[in-house]
Order: sequence, then structure tokens, then C-alpha cells
Amino acid sequence: REVQEAVRSYEHAVRLRPDYVEARAALGFTLAQQGRLDEAAQQWEAALQLDPGNRDAHRGLERVRLIKSSIPNTP
Repeated sequence: REVQEAVRSYEHAVRLRPDYVEARAALGFTLAQQGRLDEAAQQWEAALQLDPGNRDAHRGLERVRLIKSSIPNTP
């Protein structure tokens, strides 16, 4: 439940400020906690468009790639 509330809060922050890199990175991690890996990756990719050196977004994307590579038949 707290994770769902966090997702809503971060989504609201991103709607208000689409350039808010930290909110996008945090939203990515929160979505990943829910198993919503594709959505998490989208947030991290958006964060990297705004800040190519963002370490949190890089780590998050790497985590998604590792998880997906361990699941058969996952692009």
C-alpha cells in the first residue's frame, strides 16, 4: 500500500515537472519494486534523456536488463 502511494506521489511530481530527474529515478525504483519493469525502464530512460550521467537511472536500467535476461523469452 505504501508503495502504491509512493508511485502516485512520484507520478504526480513528474506530471507537474516532467524535467524532475530525481522524481523519475525514484518512480523507476518504486515501479520496479512492484515488478513493473517496463514502466520502470521508461522512467529511467526519460531521466537519462534529461541527465545522461544519472547513476541511479543507469543502475536501474542495468538491473532491469539483468532481470529480463534471466527470464526465458523476455525481450
